[in-house]
Amino acid sequence: DLIHPPLSHYTLKQDVMVVLDFVATRDIAVDEEVLVDYGESWQEAWDQHVAHWVPPKDTTATSAKVSAMNSNKFDTDNWTWSNSHFTTCRDGIDGEAVSLEDGFVKEHLGIDSHHLGFELLGFDSRRVPCIVGQANKEAGTMSVFYFVEDDGTRFLGFVKDLPATYLSFLSLPLSSDQHRNDGHRFVHEVEIQNFPEIWKVEGIEHGTIHLRGFEGPLINI
Repeated sequence: DLIHPPLSHYTLKQDVMVVLDFVATRDIAVDEEVLVDYGESWQEAWDQHVAHWVPPKDTTATSAKVSAMNSNKFDTDNWTWSNSHFTTCRDGIDGEAVSLEDGFVKEHLGIDSHHLGFELLGFDSRRVPCIVGQANKEAGTMSVFYFVEDDGTRFLGFVKDLPATYLSFLSLPLSSDQHRNDGHRFVHEVEIQNFPEIWKVEGIEHGTIHLRGFEGPLINI
């Protein structure tokens, strides 16, 4: 089970991702472009997923709205976590340890050992969940409390005057609406003969390449 755990094992983790390894069967030249064809079966499966997928939570903010929060980090309305977004700080910040029994933490922040922030630890090796306490817009800094668990003990770290660039608003795991079936998807068609020579596939001289993309939901809720 440690090497090949059942699928149910992954549903319990917040930071699961699929990783594919591609192995070259010949030498790859310097600056050569490597293209991957997902195939028709993959596209059909993806279209079916998009058509039927719905957010597993009753989210109040679209992924586009959450992304827009990062352009207005000093809006205090964004600091309070919702059922669709939370706040993160760049990992590696070093602050002062604060007990969960601290009066400000208990009374003003309402954080205890069962807070969602502790459950989100490890979701991304580059970020750590955090809560904004105060901010200085003129200085471009924020005072933040970030979540820590060490040897089973849960507590907070506190950093004063953290640059706002270290903070980001993200969609909660498993709550993003980016694959909703009312999202606007586009297809670009590029004639093969217009491709740079290094992109062309030997033996294929004519045809059209379909490039698919995603621009987010048309409707913001």
